[in-house]
Amino acid sequence: MEKYLIAFSGKPNDKFLDQLRIIAKDAGVDLRGAIVRPGPGCYNMGLLMESNERFVNTLALALMPAKWSTTADDIPEGVFVLES
Repeated sequence: MEKYLIAFSGKPNDKFLDQLRIIAKDAGVDLRGAIVRPGPGCYNMGLLMESNERFVNTLALALMPAKWSTTADDIPEGVFVLES
């Protein structure tokens, strides 16, 4: 499993994680966990999934302005949380 962090500026709506899971499933990506938290001037989304930089890059492009990287943050498997 790989952990990714995407920082983006747009405020996610209440259905954001449901939509993310559908997009991942449609792309054949096994998304195992996701946590979205507000940060200083942006939102930070941690993803737990099989290594797939192409999907993460495409997701970041869709959330522009956004940047992504791998992370060592704890992202528990089976946890999908949107904090406000």
